[in-house]
Amino acid sequence: MSSTRHALRGALLCVALLVLLMVIPRYPQPVRERPSIDRLFRPGRSQEPFVDVESVPWTTYDGGIEGYTVWSNLYLSGGTLVAFSKTKEAADSLPNARGILTDFDGVERLPAGPDLWATIAGADLAHDRFGEGAVRLPGVTYLFNDPPGESNLVASHYHFIVDLLVPAARAVASTRTAAGLPLAGPVRVIFPRCGADPSWRDERGMNSWLLRTMFPNIVVEDKLTWDDWARGDVSYVFEQVVIVDRSAAHSASGDVARWGRMNANVPHMDAPRGFWDPFSTAIATAVGDLLRVGRFNLPVVVYFDRSAEPLINPSSNDALITGLRELTGRSEVHIARIQGMTRRQKVALVSRANIVVGLNAEDMLQIMFMQAGKGNAVVELFETDGFSFDYALLAHMLGLKHIAIQGSRELTPQMWDEHPNGKRGPQHEDVIDIDASAVLHAVVRLLDELEGQAGRKLLLG
Repeated sequence: MSSTRHALRGALLCVALLVLLMVIPRYPQPVRERPSIDRLFRPGRSQEPFVDVESVPWTTYDGGIEGYTVWSNLYLSGGTLVAFSKTKEAADSLPNARGILTDFDGVERLPAGPDLWATIAGADLAHDRFGEGAVRLPGVTYLFNDPPGESNLVASHYHFIVDLLVPAARAVASTRTAAGLPLAGPVRVIFPRCGADPSWRDERGMNSWLLRTMFPNIVVEDKLTWDDWARGDVSYVFEQVVIVDRSAAHSASGDVARWGRMNANVPHMDAPRGFWDPFSTAIATAVGDLLRVGRFNLPVVVYFDRSAEPLINPSSNDALITGLRELTGRSEVHIARIQGMTRRQKVALVSRANIVVGLNAEDMLQIMFMQAGKGNAVVELFETDGFSFDYALLAHMLGLKHIAIQGSRELTPQMWDEHPNGKRGPQHEDVIDIDASAVLHAVVRLLDELEGQAGRKLLLG
């Protein structure tokens, strides 16, 4: 009797559950669709890494100059950079390879051959070249085609800054501004010809420190990765890339031919005055406000007081320091022994400077940490008849004002432009004379500009 009762209860429970399932509304499960290939290369979708061959975008030449060319949707296939155009006419309109990329045959630099640079036209060729598709490399890429080692300049910190990094940033800023796009820093830097040894790194580690501090999340690739890409069966497409090639840059005319500097034409690329400011701000934020510079809301004047040759003779130097300190009522003056400071201290100081005064010497490379968007300036000091284009060129590339003083005279822009090449100083003399009053006159004039209505608005926000 008990077992019959249990069986009946079980049957009733099953019936109740069946009725309950029948009355509960059932919702259809969503059908999972494969992602549309057409969505894979839309801006802002960096999480989708693949581009199908049916929807690969055309390569566009965004602009630049010889040796500093900017491209969107440039492909890498089997170690060859490939510009993919819709028609042969479009491919033929691209810049000549001589101004883009070069190769070395052991004797001389030559335009890149088809194994390094190629243009193709038409969708049919895309199937042959790219197979089923390409891996998307999102964001802005800096590609530095310098060979490794200090003898080839990439491992010189000075040349890394003035020949590669700053010009690449200006070229990208120029083209993005012209296209109505926001400014963007690099997400990756590639050294396709540099391995672990010899490398793109300088002996003091400044190149790598600068990249890693200024761009904490940056991806740095070298020849090992480049060779992996070349040997693989997959093609890649750069969302935007600037190719920097030393020999290609030297093929240019104009100021490059006149001064013999690969970057001499870079200031002629139009870019927003403050294009470098985000870079300076990034590294200043990373190192922190170690020295509490700028806390008085006054223009900041920094003088690089050298303690090693070349240097200014003691009487001239004392007069200049005394005169600068008399300006403390209208400016925050720092007399800096820059050679004895740590790199973090240098950044903390110079990134907040409005006016930097210094002798034409390696200290002047620190102006790369300045911001230009505020109308800031550099006053560079030379011996009488001394001349060097190096740091003036860096100042102009950064968008900084530059004033050159030779001994007791300030060079006008016309005097500067007409100065004969080859006059180099203060390397001629170990100790030089400078007219402190000429320097102070220039600094006061710059302070007047900063304290003007527009200048104060820019300075204090």
